[in-house]
Amino acid sequence: MTKLKSLKFLACGDLHLNFDLLESALTHAQEEKVDFVILTGDIANGEKLSEAAESMDFLQQIEPIYDILNRFPLFVYFVPGNHDPCELTELLPIRSRNKKIKSLHGTKVYHDYFCLGGIGGSHYVVPQLIGKTVPFPEGCFPELVDIPRLEHLYTLSQKVPRYIYSGVHSMYRNTVFPCDILITHTPPFRPQKDNHRVASLGLMALISEFKPLINIAGHIHNPKENIETIQWNNEQSIKTTTLIRTGELADRIVFLLTLNREKEISCTVDKIKI
Repeated sequence: MTKLKSLKFLACGDLHLNFDLLESALTHAQEEKVDFVILTGDIANGEKLSEAAESMDFLQQIEPIYDILNRFPLFVYFVPGNHDPCELTELLPIRSRNKKIKSLHGTKVYHDYFCLGGIGGSHYVVPQLIGKTVPFPEGCFPELVDIPRLEHLYTLSQKVPRYIYSGVHSMYRNTVFPCDILITHTPPFRPQKDNHRVASLGLMALISEFKPLINIAGHIHNPKENIETIQWNNEQSIKTTTLIRTGELADRIVFLLTLNREKEISCTVDKIKI
């Protein structure tokens, strides 16, 4: 079978139980004849549960999603978020009875020419899921850290103390990278743009090192920018990484992306209201 030289796919962010909007997104994906759909995690919602909730309570919240995914014969790649228990990575493909659904957390797959890798979770965890969601050891910043200092640490990444990267940088590098499309729940930390409590410096270090074509991330519900392109210069060529922050699906925004692999790889991104 001849491999495709282009891919079209749809990405959307934190569901937080908005299953009607997920149906709308999947309907749009089907109409656009996409090759696959990306979900960036936080399918469940701890804010609607008591402080005594267990993993099973989170899983009961998402019961409606199984029938929805079963009705749409689409490839779906996802990572769990900080509102999703560990069991989600196994149960979502099994309970939806759709063999095209796959968790990418901590692994990578090839879809034709293109490699997709995923890292779920966050260094913020809802209290009910402490110890019960995917590991994301980001480390702890001091409470009083000024942004210029963080930018200085970022630009001198080789000299950054180990506690800032903690385990993220080493935990996923061999299983997820290199990849063309990186799917994460937490976005990479961008100096002057992010609070370190909601973005990851460790992920930014990995992206800087491996330079994927695209990073699609959720977690931040109202990002200041949805789309940003980073240009990497070296002696041999110029590469770019497109960062996409999906925001929350409640804003009715999805992203339609097309990748073309001819002499060079090009990427187009459309932000769509559903």
